[in-house]
Formats: sequence, C-alpha cells, structure tokens
Amino acid sequence: MIPSVGSLLSAAGARAGLPELAASLQKGRRGVLSGLTGSARALHLLLLQRELKRSMILITAGDSETERWEKDLRTWKAWLGAGEPAVDVLPALDADPYQGLSPHLQVSCDRVVALNHLLSERTVLILVPARSLFYRVPSPERFAAARLPIQPGDLLSPDRLCGLLFPAGYIRVEHVTSPGEFARRGGVVDLFLPQAEVPVRLEFYEELVETLRSFNPETQRSMEPLPSIELLPVREIPLERAPLQMLEQHLRSRAEEGGPGAVRRAALLEELKAEGGFPGMEAFARLLDPGAVPLTAFAPGATLVVEEPETVLKEVAKTWEEIHASYEFSEAFGLPAPEEVFISKGELESAVRRAPLFVSEIPLASREQETKIPCRPARSYVSRLPDLGADLASAASSRWKTLIAVGSHGRMERLAEILRDLGEPATLWEDPAVPPPPAAARLILPGSLEAGFILPDAGILVVAEQEIFGEIHEKEARRRRLGVFSPDFRDLKVGDLVVHTDHGIARYAGAVRLEENGRTSDFMELQFEGKDRLYVPVERLDLVQRYSGSGDRVPKLDRLGGVTWERTKRKVRRAMRDMAEELLQLYAARKASAGHAFGPDTPWQREFEGAFPFEETEDQRRAIVEVKSDMESPLPMDRLICGDVGFGKTEVALRAAFKAVMEGKQVAVLVPTTVLATQHMATFRERFAGFPARVEMLSRFRTALEQKAVAKDLEAGRVDVIIGTHRLLSKDVTFKDLGLLVVDEEQRFGVSAKERLKHFKKNVDVLAMSATPIPRTLQLSLAGIRDLSVIETPPKNRLAIQTHIVAFRAGVIATSVRNEIKRGGQVYFVHNRVESIASMAALLRRLAPEARIAVAHGQMGEKELERTMLAFLKGDHDVLLSTTIIENGLDIPRVNTILVNRADRFGLSQLYQLRGRVGRSDRRAYAYFLVPPRTALTPIARKRLKALQEFSDLGSGFRVAAMDLEIRGA
Repeated sequence: MIPSVGSLLSAAGARAGLPELAASLQKGRRGVLSGLTGSARALHLLLLQRELKRSMILITAGDSETERWEKDLRTWKAWLGAGEPAVDVLPALDADPYQGLSPHLQVSCDRVVALNHLLSERTVLILVPARSLFYRVPSPERFAAARLPIQPGDLLSPDRLCGLLFPAGYIRVEHVTSPGEFARRGGVVDLFLPQAEVPVRLEFYEELVETLRSFNPETQRSMEPLPSIELLPVREIPLERAPLQMLEQHLRSRAEEGGPGAVRRAALLEELKAEGGFPGMEAFARLLDPGAVPLTAFAPGATLVVEEPETVLKEVAKTWEEIHASYEFSEAFGLPAPEEVFISKGELESAVRRAPLFVSEIPLASREQETKIPCRPARSYVSRLPDLGADLASAASSRWKTLIAVGSHGRMERLAEILRDLGEPATLWEDPAVPPPPAAARLILPGSLEAGFILPDAGILVVAEQEIFGEIHEKEARRRRLGVFSPDFRDLKVGDLVVHTDHGIARYAGAVRLEENGRTSDFMELQFEGKDRLYVPVERLDLVQRYSGSGDRVPKLDRLGGVTWERTKRKVRRAMRDMAEELLQLYAARKASAGHAFGPDTPWQREFEGAFPFEETEDQRRAIVEVKSDMESPLPMDRLICGDVGFGKTEVALRAAFKAVMEGKQVAVLVPTTVLATQHMATFRERFAGFPARVEMLSRFRTALEQKAVAKDLEAGRVDVIIGTHRLLSKDVTFKDLGLLVVDEEQRFGVSAKERLKHFKKNVDVLAMSATPIPRTLQLSLAGIRDLSVIETPPKNRLAIQTHIVAFRAGVIATSVRNEIKRGGQVYFVHNRVESIASMAALLRRLAPEARIAVAHGQMGEKELERTMLAFLKGDHDVLLSTTIIENGLDIPRVNTILVNRADRFGLSQLYQLRGRVGRSDRRAYAYFLVPPRTALTPIARKRLKALQEFSDLGSGFRVAAMDLEIRGA
C-alpha cells in the first residue's frame, strides 16, 4: 500500500527518535529537541505530541514567532490527517492599567477560548507569546464554574440570562455581529459566543428556554436548531459584586494616602462605582481574584515547551522593563506597583528554565535527553527556477519525496505548469490523507509554510511557496455578504428617525414580537405623527431606511395616510432633476460617443495576472470581469470600484491598465498626493517588469526639467503608463492616445480638478476607486448613471484594529511606540500642525530614545520628502511623524501602530482613513486617538469619536461616509 503524506511524515518522526524522547518526558525527565530549521520545528513538535498524547503549552518570544508557528502547525495538521490537537493562541492581554488601556474584545474572546480548550478533555496545543505570561488567569475551578451549559427546557429567564452576561463581559448591542455581543428583544436573546462561528438565538417561553438556533447575523434569519450551548465568559474573571468590592477597597486605601496621583485615583474610583469598571482594570486579576494563578498552574497536566529559551528570557526581561516604564510614566501614581499586579520577572524566568522541553535550532547540551535531528534549510529559488528543476531531479534520483506547499488552487496549477516546462512534473494532491499514486515522487499540496527544509535521513524535501514565488500574503476567499447599501439597522437605536418609502418620516420605537394568524414574528415598530403606529415585518425591512439630513432643523413626523409625504417627494424629484441635468447631459454624451472597444485577453494578459502573488477574492474576480467587460464594449467605461483599504482595488486597476497597454493605448493614473504617486509608481513598475511597457510619474517629486522630458515623451507616445497628482490635469500635459484614466481616491479632488476630468470622460474609459466615496459619487452609482463594483471581502486573518481614544499622555505614547518597535514593526504618528511638528519630534525622542524617528510634511522640499518616505518604506526609520500626507493609499504592512494627535479636529471619514493605514497584514494593529480631556471636546467631536469605535474597520467605509455626513449636518 502506498503511504499517505501523513504516514510518510509520521515515519520520519519515528526515524528521528521522537518516540524515545516522548518516553523520556513521560518519566519526568527534561529534554531538548534541536537541529530543526524552518517549518520542520512545527512538524516534529506535532509528531512528538502525538507520541506523548497530552496537551502542550508552547512559549514563544513574541507575536511574530507565534504567527509563524500557528501557520505551520495548521498546515502540518492538515497534512498529517489528524483531528487532534486543536491549535489555539493565547494572545497577550495588552491591558495596561497605568495608561488606561483595555484589550480589544476579540483578544478577550481568543484568550477565553484557549483557556477553555486547556480545561477540555481533548488534546490541545496552545501558543503563548512571552508577554502573555505576565497576566494571571483564574484558577481552573473558578473558570470552570463560570461556564454555563444551556439547552431547551432549562429553567432560565431572559432577565437572569442578561444579568449573567453583563458581569461576564458581554456588550449589549442592537444587533449582534461579533463575538462577545448580545441583544435582547422581549423574550428573545441573541448571543455571539466567543467560541462560535455564528451567533445563537435563544427563544424563551416565560422562564423556560424554548429553542436554541444559530442564525445569520447579516440577514438575521434563523439557521440550524442546536441541542445545547456552553456559555463562556468574555472576561476571564467575571466582574461580580465581591471582586469589584475587593478592587474598590484596595484602590480606596491607596487613594487615602494622598500624593500626586490622588485626583486620578479618585476619578478611577468614581468610574468604578458608576460604570462597574475602568479601562485597564483587566490586568488587576490578582486584586479581583486572590486565587488567580500563573498560566503554568492553570493546566498542570500540559507539557510546557519553550522555543529558544534564551530569546524568551530576554523578552521576559525586556517586557518587565516596559511594564515598569509605563508605571513610572503613569499620571496615576499610587496605583499598585507592577509586583502587585503582574507575575514577577523572577517567577517567570524560573518557570521558563524549569520547562520540561526546549526547542532550539542549535544543540544546548543542558538536558538529560537531547534529540538532535539532521535538518537543512531549503534553498531559495526566486528568479532561479532552473536550480529548482535541478534539485527536484536530484531528489528524485535519490528516491526522495518532495512536498511543495502552495496556498491556493490557482497557484498550485500555475506551479504544476512551471514544473512541466522545467521537465520535472509534479502531482497536484488536494487531499493529503489519501495515498497518492505510486509514481508520485513529488507532490504539490495545499497549505502555507513559513520555510522549507531537507530531512536527509528521512529522504524528504519540503519547499515553501515563497521560496519559489517570493513573499506571499494570502487573502481569504470567503465572502462578506453584508449589503453595504441596504439599510443598516445594526446602528439604529430607539428614538432614531427613519424613512418609510410609502409613508414618510417616523421615529423608530424598537423591535417587537407579535402574533399574527397563530404565528409569532418579529416586527419593527414605527411611530408617526399623533398616535399612529406602523409595524413593519422583518421580511419588508427593505421599505425602511435610516433618516439622513443636514442642517439644524429637526424634521416633522409624517402622518399615516396624509398628503405631506407625497408633496415632499414631488418637491425632491424636481430638485433632483434640476441638479442632475448637467450630469445627465455629460453621461448621455458619453453613451452616445464611440469609445475604444478593447479585444479579449491576450496570453501576456494571462501571464501578467498569473504573477499576482495573492488569491483573488470572489469580489475581486467579479470586479475584474465587470471592468474588462466595460473595456471590451464600444461605449466609454465609467465605473466606480468601492472597497475598504487593503481590499484589492489597486489590483483591479493594474489589470485594466495592462489590458489597455497591450493594445497600444496610454494609461493615466491620477492620485491626490505625491507620496501616493511614488508608491503607485513602485507598484506599477514592479508588476509591469518583464513586459515592454514604460511607467513614469509626474509630481513635484520630479524637477521641472524631468517633468518637461516626461511630458514630451508622453505626448510622443513613448510613455505607456503615467502616474501623477493634479499635475496630470495641467493644460501642457497631452497624450498621444489615452485609452484609460484611473482616478484613485476620487473624493479627494476639488471642483476645478473634477471640471477638468469631465473632458476626459467623454470618450476615454474611466475607472475610479474609493474607500469612502462622497455622497454625490455614491448617489450617481446607485442611480445607475455610473457603474459600480463593490469589494467587501477582507484579507485572510485580518483582525479588527484595536482602537483606543485616550487623553494625550506621555505614558500612552511611550508605551505604544516601544511595544510596536519591540515586535519589529513601525509606527505612524500624525501631528497635523507643521509649525509645531519639530517640538513633537523632540518629545517623541525623549519618550522613546531608542526609536529612529523621521519627519514628513507637505512643506518640505520635494527631494527631502521623497528621501524620507523611501527610507521609511525600506525600514530605515521606526516612527514616521507626519501630517495627514499619509492619509490615502499608503500600504506598508510593517506599520501596525498609529497615533493621531488632536483626533477631535478630524472628520469621521478622515479618522477612518487614517486608522486604515495600519492593520494591512494579519498582525494585530493598534490605533490611538489622542484627545484633550473629555470636558474640552465639542459635541460633534464626541459623536465622531464614539462612532469611530463602534464602526469596524473591516468593510465599514460606506457607512462611515454616510454617518460623517449625518454628523456634519447635525
């Protein structure tokens, strides 16, 4: 029988001596697993765990190491064909009591799920970054007692359930969309459990649980009935009366001491009494629960594993210094010292050194049992494909098995084609659990590995995808089916104004359950003028939308059956006809004119698209098809591509541009800023490399002589793609044969620029892109005057950005900057005042002296600004202190922390765009919006900041644009 991939790998583990190491560990001896490189570590740890048959807790140095392990482990699990173990991450709580910072709700949920798995009977492998070790967790008994199984027929009222959810950390909302939220409507409670993929709906009959059903949070429709659920807390230590009293008593005793932090401590106490908590209190586990324990004591039956112990010990020491620095920066002197809140450095160092198993690349010779496995890293074949063919041939002649991990089916097929051309064909094998054909010496398998390796003793060569194609950032192929232009009732609150298509303006009075013809259904209750009431069934919510108006006047409610609403609609129709006349004339002229009908895709087009290092999402594929269809039509294209930052709009434009260039047409890419123009030029040149196309740029980063030369070549047709700012709209810029105009962030251009754009639009294909389109652009698209493509699918593993709105404090700035630099990332600091930006730079250098800080703003010289931005892009600086020139289009995956000073002075859409500059990878990102004390904020600023926290950064751009308009009008 031909072995499956899992059997092949298991045999390699047995040959490496893993059963002997497992037997030694089971006898209580300590050991080392050494010699392994790349993704071989994760493979052998999984194989060792299968021999041990017990859970493991793997301590890594930081987030990047944890992410690498998680990716590798999930791929090896699929290849080994084993259902166990479950792989989870226990992220650092990232709660800083000294700076008033609490964890993101998703972080709390992830931690609870990991702790719950540790208490389960199944075998699990929990990944823990060193920083996470400093936080105590509840005792196993307390955590187990906080879990509540629920099934139909249980005696449980909605009031009692809600009373349990609040202290457990759940947040009440109108409609649940994310883990840790709940909503109640009479005898129905919707609940999104931390461990669930979709929320559950509990229907009660008096004080009995009648039914449990999962439901779709976007359509609100019920799905499958559930036999039972387990209610997990969101907070590790529920904030019940007794723990809160203990914390209050502790803080009060400190407050009575007086001193410099007395006012701040008194404010914390007041907030604790009034709100039941305060930001950062999650770290006070020891004060909330004297029985809280270190993680190592939570699951004593699990085997503790430490990767590169010396590196972990250095990280422990560094984190302890940062905690003390935050304490010293704190304006709340008198709060408990780190030794009273966190697990001490000495205790953690001792636990790390006593761990039963170390995993190290180099031999340590410090343990009773050291298993050294011969292993070599795989070679890099980027731009060296003949070397790949030679190595595959060599492996086959030695009767080795070659396994190649590729992240998507499309790229698997492309690699198979490349290997056939090299004369070394490979077999695509989608199911590693099934034995491959006998002659299959090399397999292309679905999965993502950090790095390949060679196991000479086992005769196995493993190659990771990026070692062939270069760095790969995968995108998720799941579809977010939320209708962005349908009424969004998730943010609707009782008392808000709404508009019914047939009856006019009303006030939303909440959701009710009514019985009709013996059937109970959900209805939306609307209050009209007088005592009129209208109950709209959920099936007809398309008739209702949120009211959005401008000005200070509160509109008068309409009367059911009255004539005022019809009169209003007639008046609005007349105004709209007048406003749209010029636009209709323009677009009618476009429809009547003859544009260029591009031909079908060429082989070069398919080669260009095959080099895309991402897996296209369903939205992207649909947008690409729609754009190509427009270009192949004889009518001029005018399409708007809408999608949040990082969702793949630029790739759609690249493919359209390449299609135009292949037919000898020129392409103009218009962007709002010089910085964005520079980045686009780099992107276009990289993608067009290897094809006969010239890409140039016109912006103030170029000298007058350089601009003149580019403009001359453009007019002569020697430039195929020109990227530029408003300079492209100058009268001295002419084209030989312009076929496509791409406008990025169209909402950023003024009236005069748009007047100039109208001349282009009469007979040239136009493709516009925007994350938060202005209302008029949006209305034209919805009305059908402009064509529209929407990209809603976020990248794979994209995490919501942890957003903090905090008072300007030195401690917050120092802590956030240092934490990001420590994990190998970069930081944006937005200070939108050129006259004081030098003073802010001096403050940053004092707060974080180890940080390499660069300053950028629009009043700098062109060459100096270009050098600064390029140096930051290359990673020569840790912090970019700038004005809002970074607002649009910049895509730097390493930048995952942004601080915005005086955030109260920005509009909601602008804040949303700035926040979107970070979180462009699958790493947790942080946004800190620094504001004056709450008493100094204007009502409009408070509304914007509150709305920003409520809006997810994953696909909310359109709702943000609408909300910003509403706030401005209010």
